[in-house]
Amino acid sequence: MNTIKITSIVALMTVAAFASYAKADTLHYDKQEGMLLDHRFEYYDNITGQNSYWEYTSAFKANSDTLGDTFRLFCVDQHTHTSSTFDSKFGQTYYTDALNSESMTLYNQTQKDALNSLFSHVYSTVFDTNGDYINKSSVGAFVYQMAVWEIVHEQSGVYAIDSGTFGVKSAKTGSADDIDFYNSAVGLANSWFDAIAGNVNWDLIGYDTVTNYDLTIYVAEGGKDISQTFISVVNTEDAATPEPASMLIFGLGIAGLGLARRKFVTK
Repeated sequence: MNTIKITSIVALMTVAAFASYAKADTLHYDKQEGMLLDHRFEYYDNITGQNSYWEYTSAFKANSDTLGDTFRLFCVDQHTHTSSTFDSKFGQTYYTDALNSESMTLYNQTQKDALNSLFSHVYSTVFDTNGDYINKSSVGAFVYQMAVWEIVHEQSGVYAIDSGTFGVKSAKTGSADDIDFYNSAVGLANSWFDAIAGNVNWDLIGYDTVTNYDLTIYVAEGGKDISQTFISVVNTEDAATPEPASMLIFGLGIAGLGLARRKFVTK
């Protein structure tokens, strides 16, 4: 009986360890990808009180130990920097979870629905299947990350990039204010938010192609605010493949469960 208990415990511990392994990944910053630095926006945040600060709204690319391929990441936590270990060599460990899962409680259902709508209608018009900008100088290339921030940080319940508790109030090109670019950026972002709210049909504003993505959230090991949290179109649950050694241990654990069951039945 003691043998049965020990075998079962070891097997269950192995299964639990495997489950944890499948939800962890190490991300490496892709230094070759670069960032868009032509324009930046002056943000305000009436909730945190962080007003009149300037930021570039360019998402960047990374690769991972699990997935290998380079893919696009979008920042979720504004004012939070990546860890100093988040580099091309060592990387940083993140826990992954599907945006739509019940266990992902960082965002409410309204935010989840808005993010799903934004990505399914707009992402493929700004980025190709490799996560590269289709047109790096287009307004959409500068606005997409901004739209993600608006959805996550806006507290008024109404998404609009130039009003509410969070948004932008000006734009710069180098050292000069760029009023025309600001107006174009605000107009484009707000047209997306009008469609998300159901005030206008997506196809009427030129977004009639729908691509549904299984969005993944990357939360830094140690928790939110320890390092930047990211969102990606990469579906880690479908793409993740355990290492051969892990599969061997997992197989031994399952075999142990079978052995314990047989001993229990024969007794």
